[in-house]
Amino acid sequence: NFPTGLLSRLERHLEKTKIPSIYHPNSMYITTEKVNHKADWTSIHPYRHQLEAVNMADICHRGSLEMPTGSGKSLVLALITDKFSVRTLIIVPNLEIKKQLTDTFNSVFNDMSNITIENIDSNKLKSATKYDLLLIDEAHHSAAKTYQKLNKTAWRDIYHRFFLTATAFRNNPEE
Repeated sequence: NFPTGLLSRLERHLEKTKIPSIYHPNSMYITTEKVNHKADWTSIHPYRHQLEAVNMADICHRGSLEMPTGSGKSLVLALITDKFSVRTLIIVPNLEIKKQLTDTFNSVFNDMSNITIENIDSNKLKSATKYDLLLIDEAHHSAAKTYQKLNKTAWRDIYHRFFLTATAFRNNPEE
């Protein structure tokens, strides 16, 4: 086991140094139980950049999407949720964004039983461990201690992870 993002470096190193390895690329993808969120997209028409973001998410299984304010990150979150069709946990930094995102999701999904949208300060997150997809909105906050603690405990077994933000970095030298 090693931190996210190092697999490609490891593969290059093993190839360059001719070190034999027993590595099975398919073993890193966790099989998850598909669920049907019963999405209704009839009145929604995503832009090309939103669909491209979802396609990249589908290819990569984890990563960060930097999208400017007003580019439709909420819709991208919904599209990724629908694309993966698994138990999904969405983290937002405050209650106002939670309300807005919940309203957006309620307008798209007829079944929210496998979708949880929570504020980072919610006590429910300490026991939020039965998810297959983690989406973090306003992800520039994820360097904060609250996120880091949950990432090491409650979220450590969630393989599919996406971080969406308009600003990838914070101006906090401690993070």
